[in-house]
Amino acid sequence: MQVKKKRSINEAWRGRFVRPAGSGIAATRHFGYTFDASGAPSGNFVETQTLTVSANLKTYSGTYSEKFYDVNENLLFSDAGIVAATLLPLK
Repeated sequence: MQVKKKRSINEAWRGRFVRPAGSGIAATRHFGYTFDASGAPSGNFVETQTLTVSANLKTYSGTYSEKFYDVNENLLFSDAGIVAATLLPLK
């Protein structure tokens, strides 16, 4: 099975964003489905992130962890690392 990078057209996402008031820390948990090249379901994934959000809400950085499973819930692989993002203004 080939798993494409996040936010590809071959994945469906569902998630939740939580930011306790005044903490500057956010936690996310995404659950999604993966599909093969023919469009048939090939499994699912779970991604969690713990992020520090800037006071102006324009940047964040933190850590992530992903786990990918086949249709029988067997772990195929996992990944963990660091993420960072900056909100870009619309022009």
